[in-house]
Amino acid sequence: MWFDKIFKYGYTGFDKLQKTTFRKYVRGKSVIDIGCGNGELANLSIKTGATFVYAIDKEFKVTPKLTPNVTYLQTTFDKFYTSAKRLKFDISILSWPINNTSVLTGLELALFSPEIILITNNSDGVVCGLPIMYEMLSKLQIEAYIPQYYNVLTIYKNLPCDRNPTQEELRGMSDKIERFKEEPYYGSETWMHTCNKQKKEYWSKACSW
Repeated sequence: MWFDKIFKYGYTGFDKLQKTTFRKYVRGKSVIDIGCGNGELANLSIKTGATFVYAIDKEFKVTPKLTPNVTYLQTTFDKFYTSAKRLKFDISILSWPINNTSVLTGLELALFSPEIILITNNSDGVVCGLPIMYEMLSKLQIEAYIPQYYNVLTIYKNLPCDRNPTQEELRGMSDKIERFKEEPYYGSETWMHTCNKQKKEYWSKACSW
């Protein structure tokens, strides 16, 4: 199926439960994809039932495929901030957030929505995002937490919650883990080989929470 072909490698490697959960939370909702890259998740959201998607990024490395009900905007998070307060979105998507302070503005944009989809994987010895981002997220209610070899899918409800951090959040808050200095090209077979080799050393801990 097209869904399985899209979610096969790299940061788009979802397992069956993650696919089902992603569908469940975007179906019938308005979505903002913050840092949308080449637009895969924005297009996927529409194909899995989202009503419309606003997809933003400061630059598009690949020209996004035009899809009905997806609006692409090339801008920075801080420039979009004022507009985001006026627009209404049911759910936000943050996938493999970058490692500089603009990620905090991205999280602030996400917090305008009642729910947040976070896609990361901090189990291979490197982390995306900043510690303070995970500290803020660790204070929110969790609807779903599904760790897997390629990705960890976390669904947050934008409500305060006193709970223990997930393993993904703990790794994200650690100052002893290397952080991505550059955004890798996720379609690269060389990168995938290196990534998979590293994950074998860490994966046994990823599912504990």
